Amino acid sequence: MQNVGIPSDPFKYKSLSKWHPQRVAFTIAARFQERSARDNFSNYTLPLISFEEPVTPPVFDSSDTSVTPVQMSQLLTALQQTESLGGPLVEIGSYRGITTTQLAAKTKRQVIAVDPYIGYGAGETDYAIFQKRVAAFANIEHWRMTSGQGMRKIRENGAKLSFVFVDAVHDYVNTLFDGRTYGELLAPQGSIAFHDTDDPAFPGTRRAVWEFSQMGGFEIICHVQGLCVFQKRGR
Repeated sequence: MQNVGIPSDPFKYKSLSKWHPQRVAFTIAARFQERSARDNFSNYTLPLISFEEPVTPPVFDSSDTSVTPVQMSQLLTALQQTESLGGPLVEIGSYRGITTTQLAAKTKRQVIAVDPYIGYGAGETDYAIFQKRVAAFANIEHWRMTSGQGMRKIRENGAKLSFVFVDAVHDYVNTLFDGRTYGELLAPQGSIAFHDTDDPAFPGTRRAVWEFSQMGGFEIICHVQGLCVFQKRGR
């Protein structure tokens, strides 16, 4: 991967008081980037590519996730291709646990679900549903923390990840941060997937994923509407 620099952790600024100068400056810059992403949405197009023989996902409750059956099928196929790497996989943003359990059911690896449940897409009601849904899976471990805190914990442990699914805060600064920091933690041949990559409601996510594709060090191996998967180069 080219040395493009690691972006700042957005939640570092959210821990400051609302009118703290650093938080205000970061918020203004983030909103500017989001507006730029919206104004240039059509410039961030990636080629469509899908797995020819995708895994058929088990039936799931589509009312508790925005991941479609087609996306789930491609996601699980990408996961399956990393099984031999053996390292843990991380889901950033777990909501009500649908994709968490789908991933856990298709691997023997540890599934680390990183979600603080503090209102950025999921709150206490969603957390209760998540806990109930994942209770039967011994290979799921929930870290109730932000993605930045999770990243630092993984880095301190020295683990190399085999697979990452980014489905957390859908804006430019958060998707950029999650992609670059967790991409660095991937083992060679590991994969990172991003959700909601083509929705005009989330232009920043689309831009961040497009920029991720331009960094070098990763190859796009799947892009269906709303889902992109990249494989890390090297051995």
